[in-house]
Amino acid sequence: MFALLAHVGGTTGAVAEELTAVWHAVSEDSRRWEPLTDEALWAGVEERMDNVSELWAWFARRDLAKPEAAALFRDIELTREPVEETMTAAQYIAQIRTTNSYLHLSPDEQQHLEKSSAAVIEAHGGTFPTAYSAVLVTALRA
Repeated sequence: MFALLAHVGGTTGAVAEELTAVWHAVSEDSRRWEPLTDEALWAGVEERMDNVSELWAWFARRDLAKPEAAALFRDIELTREPVEETMTAAQYIAQIRTTNSYLHLSPDEQQHLEKSSAAVIEAHGGTFPTAYSAVLVTALRA
């Protein structure tokens, strides 16, 4: 069995737009990210459930899809647990520090991202509501 774990979705509104702009300023790779509505996110999932590679590329927003992966894995299942919480700047920074996108930044870019993100959140009262899904994707080797 093959298993992938992720947090997908997230905030919408002014805070999300400003945090996305911070990422865009720091990471060229992030410029293709735009917050999706839940409806668009899960519709995209449904369209990709026959190829685990395409599904994961959709979640990661990276060019990872390999058509041949559809023949390598079967019985793709997705489990998701909705999470709603109010995050502080420290919690947000702790979460982004675990992401592949953050880990690929230089130390200077990481520092800029953290300081700018904290400034955005502090400008909105020090916390912001977020809603996302913890996702587990499993597939069996064909």
